[in-house]
Amino acid sequence: MLKDKDKMNAETITEVVKRLVGDIKPKGETNIDDDRFENLKVMLELVNNLVYEIDSVAYDNKDKHEFSMKRAGEYASNFLTNTLGIHE
Repeated sequence: MLKDKDKMNAETITEVVKRLVGDIKPKGETNIDDDRFENLKVMLELVNNLVYEIDSVAYDNKDKHEFSMKRAGEYASNFLTNTLGIHE
C-alpha cells in the first residue's frame, strides 16, 4: 500500500495502464488494428474488473451504520448510477 505522499493520481495511473495495455484506437490498417483490437479486449476486461470492485464497495457498504463504510458505499453507488448510468 502506498503512503499518501507516494500515491499516484488517477491521471498518472491511467497513463501507466495505457502504456501497459497499448493503443486501442483503430488506425485503418488490418495488422495494426488486429493488435489494437486485442489491446481493446484487455482494456475492457480491466474496466469490467474495476467496475465489479466498485460495485462490491457500493453493494456491501451503502446501507452500513458505520459512517466511513456508508460514505464509501454511497460514493461508489453514486458513481455507478450518476456517472456510468448503471442502475440496480
